Amino acid sequence: MRRQLRRTAIVVFATSLLLMGAARPAKTVPSKKWAATFCTSIGTWRDEVKAGATSLSSATGSSGSTPQALIGKMADYLAGVTKSTHKAGATITRAGTPDSKQGKQAAAAVVKGFKKAEGNIRTLTKDLDRMQSEAPAQLLTDLAPYKDGSNVQTALQPISDGLQQASTKYDNDGKLGRAMSSVAACKALNG
Repeated sequence: MRRQLRRTAIVVFATSLLLMGAARPAKTVPSKKWAATFCTSIGTWRDEVKAGATSLSSATGSSGSTPQALIGKMADYLAGVTKSTHKAGATITRAGTPDSKQGKQAAAAVVKGFKKAEGNIRTLTKDLDRMQSEAPAQLLTDLAPYKDGSNVQTALQPISDGLQQASTKYDNDGKLGRAMSSVAACKALNG
């Protein structure tokens, strides 16, 4: 009995170590390689969010839309933003740690920003669900920040904060900045 308990404990411990290792980012990679993955991921994320916003704007621009129809369209948009934000954060996590002096902290700041933004978007989605039971006049008032995009912009702010922190606080040696300035995907983001 004791032997079986010990084997079970060892298996559980080994499994937990494997699972923890699977959640960790890849090993340290050259900054240029990390920058290419990072910028490609950011560019894809940005394009998906913009395309969804354009589609939402077209769909909600008609004056014949009911508040409930607007909620449905906005919920679809937020679902797309959540998916894109999660995918970008996961891709950046898997990219590993850039080999700059504070690459680990820089990558962590960026990933933290994506995770926080994803949580914020999920909260907005829950708020939309709650609104469905509101009186029409109140519903129209509460939908205004969704229609003009201000609450989505605020929800995504942690991404900008993470990027800012990574570049100003964790690129003291300038290695990430130099890597990004030499990668086509990063140049395309600024163009």
